[in-house]
Formats: sequence, structure tokens, C-alpha cells
Amino acid sequence: MTIDANRLYSIIESNWTDMLGLHVERIDVDRSANADDQRTVGFVHLVQMEGAWRRTVTCECSEVLAQRVAAVMFESPPEEITEDEIRDAVGEITNLIAGNLKTELTDGDGCELSLPMVVHGDDNMIDLPHTHLEAGVYCASEGQPMTVKLLTKDEKLSYASNDNPSYAKRAELADER
Repeated sequence: MTIDANRLYSIIESNWTDMLGLHVERIDVDRSANADDQRTVGFVHLVQMEGAWRRTVTCECSEVLAQRVAAVMFESPPEEITEDEIRDAVGEITNLIAGNLKTELTDGDGCELSLPMVVHGDDNMIDLPHTHLEAGVYCASEGQPMTVKLLTKDEKLSYASNDNPSYAKRAELADER
């Protein structure tokens, strides 16, 4: 089973409004524009699905939006929110989206979610080798950008085989000893 951008947006919208009570809207992005212009600066949260399905959910959002999400979730004024609370709040939303995707893709069987991973900064470039984009949605909430992507792991690589150059080189070196 695959998930398309429309279904991904439906899951995002449902989680965003049910959990936070905030409005989220899908925005169109010129796909011919420079990819760097489409990146969202601030926080990137990742949750991986391992098992029957090997996918990664990423949620990128601005610092302003991340702070707003944490303020709503922790029922505190934005200026009193700590960076740990921001990480926890957006990580939880990303985890909820991943959990909904897991249920839809696998009926919840044979798949585990990782703990949310967080990257914070102004010039982050996340590279997940051997994956491809299954679905991606550009959104806005509270006037701030957000991007959610579902990445699918390419065919499982065999690291313990002669097809893997690194493994083959180590085996060759071991034979020389």
C-alpha cells in the first residue's frame, strides 16, 4: 500500500486540529523552484518505521510554529516555553502522524516506530540515503511554514554480502592477513 499527498494531508490536518485546535492549510509550491527555497528553517523531526514497512516521516517547521505548538500543548505562554518542550511537542505531533500512517499501511502489525529524532538549526540538510519520496505536503499554520514528508526505504541493502563494496573490501583485507 502507498500513501499519496492527499491522504498524507488528511492525516496531518486531522492530527493538527484534533490535538492542537490549530488551523492548517495546504499550500502549493512551485516544484521548479530551487529546493533550498522550499526548505523550512527551524526544527526537523524524524520518526522511522521499521519492520514490515521501512519508512521515515519527517516534519519540518519554523521555530515560531514549533514554539506555538508547544505553547498550545503545554498550555503556557509562548515566551515561557523551553527548547525541550518545543522538541517534545513537535516530536509528539510527528509521532502521531507516523502512528496514523503505520496503522493505515500495516493495520499496526509487524512495524515499530522509533523515538522521534530532532535536528534544530538554521542550515540543516537531512540526507536519508537509499530512500525516495512517497508523499510530501507543504502546509502553513499560524502563518508559518511546515513540511511533512513520507520517505520510503529503497530495497533492503545487504551489508553482509559481496555485493556491498565496503563488506567485500573488508573481506579482502581479512583474507590478506
